[in-house]
Amino acid sequence: MVVRQRFAGGGPAVALNAHGDVVPPGEGWTHDPYGGEVVDGRLYGRGAYDMKGALAAMMLATADLAGLEGASVQLVIVPDEEASA
Repeated sequence: MVVRQRFAGGGPAVALNAHGDVVPPGEGWTHDPYGGEVVDGRLYGRGAYDMKGALAAMMLATADLAGLEGASVQLVIVPDEEASA
């Protein structure tokens, strides 16, 4: 998915890139890897950490840049970036 936000005045584009998927969970989980359980204030589950904070930060940065002139932002979110063709 590519989201483009052009701001007044055109100018150079900044591309922010992240992946939105996770690899299979593997062995050794003490909580359901797809459960999203919160235990003692901690979130357990596959994908609870991997790039999700960075994705949120990129979305907020794009929103914060909306008041600037002379730039464009491209938010690029890719799936299956670890898959080989």
